[in-house]
Amino acid sequence: MKKILFTATAFVLSIVMMPAVSAAGDVASVDGTNYATLQEAINNANGKTVTLLSDVTESITISAGNKVTLDLGKFTLTNTSGKDTITNNGELTITGTGTVDNVSNSKAAMVNKGTATLNGATLTRSAEKKGNTYYVLDNNHGTFYMKSGKITNTAISSSCVRNIEATFYMQGGEISNDFIALKNDDNGIIYMTGGVVNSNKTGGSALQNWGTLKMSGGTLNAATGAYALWNLTWSNDYTQTTAVISDNAVINGKVVLSYNDNKPITNTPELTINGGSINGDVVNSTPSELVITAGDINGNISTSGKITVSDADYSKVEELINKANQLDKTLYTEDSIKALEDAINKVDYTKNVLEQDEVDEMASNIEKALNNLVQPSQSTVTNPKTADNILLYVISSIAGLGLATVATKKKLQH
Repeated sequence: MKKILFTATAFVLSIVMMPAVSAAGDVASVDGTNYATLQEAINNANGKTVTLLSDVTESITISAGNKVTLDLGKFTLTNTSGKDTITNNGELTITGTGTVDNVSNSKAAMVNKGTATLNGATLTRSAEKKGNTYYVLDNNHGTFYMKSGKITNTAISSSCVRNIEATFYMQGGEISNDFIALKNDDNGIIYMTGGVVNSNKTGGSALQNWGTLKMSGGTLNAATGAYALWNLTWSNDYTQTTAVISDNAVINGKVVLSYNDNKPITNTPELTINGGSINGDVVNSTPSELVITAGDINGNISTSGKITVSDADYSKVEELINKANQLDKTLYTEDSIKALEDAINKVDYTKNVLEQDEVDEMASNIEKALNNLVQPSQSTVTNPKTADNILLYVISSIAGLGLATVATKKKLQH
């Protein structure tokens, strides 16, 4: 009887402790509860994480006020025919290494009208071709944070990402397209502090800016025949196109400013370069002022408007010259002092920030001359009177030993 009872108990426990098994067709789970559709899981996951359990063909909507994390795992979410794959009106974070795909013409992998974060995963349009094209991400009046992951396409006539009347924070990850990779459309705002944006073929642009761009980090790459950064204006009805490049921003390719001159434009695009590195030409074909206060431009600069270039930074040069002026020059050889003076006299105070490398070299030459100052050594002293004085000092110091007379006589005998 005890044996039978034990067996029954063990059987019950084994049933209770068995892991949950997905019912046939379940595609997502929330806190261990499985759902037959992803939309149903989304609707029951406010403030929670929805985990994808398999590849899914479904279009979903996150409603306003709903906060959801969608963990794709390694799986792919593909749209229902003729619909956008994800429409976000709430707060959505996408994680995992999987993919959000769209295969329908004029439909996006994601339309964001709320707040969304891409933290891993890939957004794409895998069936992109002539007659089947659109944005991969349409950030339309929303706020989008790109921290990691990829947004990619091979379009020949559509931008990969459109940011219209919206805010886009490019903090990491990669955006790539054969045409325009990242389009900052009317009244759009982009803050770029990291990540990489690539335009892979002729005729495209890595970042096409019709709004406000503040780029302090990250990299823009353009293939031959493409623009790395293209600033444009077409209407006075929208905020003025402005771009500010600074700090650690890297732009590999041409930077261009242009506008629609078929109608009167008063708010032509403006560009300010406060730092960063531009490896390509800068071309301003507008009447706007081009302002350069810092940074490194490895290319030609041409402008139809006014250009303002700040003076180079001479603070290091001045610091070293002040150090040189405080020296007691009598303590060093004439040749080493002359080398220092020559380095100081060669300083040219007419350089601007585009010639900062030359100013830095001037500072380096002064610093080298300071480090190479030479003091005369005692071994080079030839004044016999000075030598006699040194010997007499030694003699007087040992006089108490009774050797002074002998030593003096020896010296006098020479």
